Amino acid sequence: LWQELVLPTLERYGGAREGFRFVACVQLWATEDPERDWERLLRPAAEYQARRYAEWAGRWGDAGYQTPETMRREQVLIDTPEGLARRLAETRARAPWDELVFWYRIPGIGHDEAMAHLERVAEHLVPLLSERAPNPVEPAR
Repeated sequence: LWQELVLPTLERYGGAREGFRFVACVQLWATEDPERDWERLLRPAAEYQARRYAEWAGRWGDAGYQTPETMRREQVLIDTPEGLARRLAETRARAPWDELVFWYRIPGIGHDEAMAHLERVAEHLVPLLSERAPNPVEPAR
């Protein structure tokens, strides 16, 4: 998306990378057991969210979401903090985002699970991202 859309658009309108703050927004889940959390938490929550958007839009295709039957785990950023740090560093090398914004809790995920996830992000993922980043990632204040 960065190479195909954002960068050419910046160039077309005379924008410079230096003055453009690129914010990436993702659904991200840090866990010690990605397969378990995908099946138990994220897949059901993502399916619920997709169904609701499709209801509001009228049809699946109109909402721009996949059906629950075609949704795949590989398309979701759910991994261990170490795996997420690696995947995000690879993504940032291809599309140099300045800020990462994520949904910490999608519908259907309970408060306790969401808070445990946020603690893993703060204690384990953010330090790893800061170590690997060419321009260190600073937590929002």
